[in-house]
Amino acid sequence: MNYLMFVKIHLIIIFSVILISCSQNQQPKTGNTFEKSLMLLNLPQNYEFSVDASKKEYQEISFFNNAKKRISSGDVFQFRTNIPFYVRNIKLSNKLRSNLPQQYFFKLYINDKLIGKYKVGERIELNREVFSLRMLFLKTENEHLVEGWSGNTIFRFLKTIEHQKEVFSPQIKLSVKSKLKINFEIFRPRKPYKKNALYLNREFIKSLSDSNLFSVNALHMRKDDLKTIQYSFRIYDDGFFSLYQLISDNVKKKIIREFFFEGNWQCVKLNSQHAKIEFEGELTGYFPNKKEQIVHNEDIKIESVLYGTSLKSDKLLDVIYLDFPDDAFVNVKSLIPELDVEIAYASEDNFTGVRLYPCNKCFLRYEVAKALSKVQTILKQKQMSLKLFDCYRPFSVQAIMFKKFPVPGYVADSIGGSVHNRGSAVDLSIVDKNGTDLNMGTEFDELSPKSNHNYQFFSDTILKNRLFLKELMQSCNFTAIRSEWWHYNYFNARKFPKVNDTFLCD
Repeated sequence: MNYLMFVKIHLIIIFSVILISCSQNQQPKTGNTFEKSLMLLNLPQNYEFSVDASKKEYQEISFFNNAKKRISSGDVFQFRTNIPFYVRNIKLSNKLRSNLPQQYFFKLYINDKLIGKYKVGERIELNREVFSLRMLFLKTENEHLVEGWSGNTIFRFLKTIEHQKEVFSPQIKLSVKSKLKINFEIFRPRKPYKKNALYLNREFIKSLSDSNLFSVNALHMRKDDLKTIQYSFRIYDDGFFSLYQLISDNVKKKIIREFFFEGNWQCVKLNSQHAKIEFEGELTGYFPNKKEQIVHNEDIKIESVLYGTSLKSDKLLDVIYLDFPDDAFVNVKSLIPELDVEIAYASEDNFTGVRLYPCNKCFLRYEVAKALSKVQTILKQKQMSLKLFDCYRPFSVQAIMFKKFPVPGYVADSIGGSVHNRGSAVDLSIVDKNGTDLNMGTEFDELSPKSNHNYQFFSDTILKNRLFLKELMQSCNFTAIRSEWWHYNYFNARKFPKVNDTFLCD
């Protein structure tokens, strides 16, 4: 064998060893002998992470939320990786304390596919390769559900409870196979891409500053097609947005589509009637009617127009209501939870002797309910509260009441109707910090001259109580009527039409 042949053989052997070694390094590792680089993408900026590599076969990656803002429904924890890695199990817990006052729930998506709905504190066995993980937080104790309807649409909005202390700080622990060298990358939203975007964005945010529309968690259902649209929508003043929407068929009990859409927004037109908003970003979700049912980070641009509180888009997005329309009927107790509601006509204990309402709920127009909440705020400072006896009254009920007591000045006739039929009148009184009614001289619905505001043959305490209620209501845009100390009309009551809608009891 000559020298050149000897060199060729040795070079072939060396290159073969190198190729085999490289190919082996590309294979998933079962132990912790090797390291591979793992880059985290799209991790929310308010989350940090740490790695515990003390275990022999598995190590633990912990993600925890260091932001001081409270966690609410619709908030998302997520990340993607540049290459998949093996995860044995996952657990979401509360970093602040282990004993939660009530159960918290979240939806888990692995590789952009819904795995299931789980309780906080529950260990979830995965045992699979993961390149994408997403958690959608559901209703927490910092929120309460507010219900109502407008025409053919039923609404349910999650509202934040004021002055509620934060008790939920997510900590996500992943049990990970093999050692991973993690390179961290924070997702930065792109800058607006039109010259006038920054100015219009600022003006648009300013127009929303008094309406709390930056973060919306809601669902609405149409009575005619029995379709439910559930969504969580966030817009941020730095030009970033995030949206989750789930559309389901209530009859067939199936998902029509479920997706996450996030990226940048910009206001391109703004006037007193409407705002034109463009959303551009990445779409991820489940579309069962498409050939490719799972969509991964698809670039998409959507044009939308905001009319009042209704956001309508040119494609994909079903209509998004950022809040109740002002003319919607709202369950006042759900809007103001501390209220005392004792609807007289939801039982037989009233002047007609029959039950007229199907449930003990007070519904008012949203504009009226918001005015009433100002009354409650003032009373709360005095350690008092409102007690509601009657609110919206269907027009058909008015005829029954007038037939029973056809006396003008006390019960409105069945032709012109009552302001109650418009959802803009309320019958109420005041209770003290112990829940005891302030003495107003008569019971609610005593249809006699003693109920008149100008009746003076009472003690100073009773007269002062009536005057206190009257002045308080007038200060918040309500007006009294002469014959009933408990009845108050909203100042602009007659702009709402009389209706005969059924109660939203379920």
